Amino acid sequence: AAQMVKECHPPGTVIIRKGDPGDKFYLIYEGVVDVIDHDPKGDRVLASLGQGDFFGEAALLTGEPRNADVQARTNVELYSLDKKAFHDVCRRNPSFEDEVRRALFLRQ
Repeated sequence: AAQMVKECHPPGTVIIRKGDPGDKFYLIYEGVVDVIDHDPKGDRVLASLGQGDFFGEAALLTGEPRNADVQARTNVELYSLDKKAFHDVCRRNPSFEDEVRRALFLRQ
């Protein structure tokens, strides 16, 4: 927790862009974000996440680029963990990594 950085984003802010490299893991303290996929037929909201939910793990675990945009629907207060710190936490706490991987599996 001591390595996490507080971030605040107003509504409409794109926090993650599809195709970008994974550089942070996010935990929502307050507010709502939408996970959005853009395709030729239009934007599609894949999920809405709120307090206690997390995102950004897929690119960090797989090494693949971000697979969707994440946009603030309301004022959002997040805590983020950079890539190095995320991997350090996973290495030191296998149960954390298991929980994150389980959540990723359930989302796919």
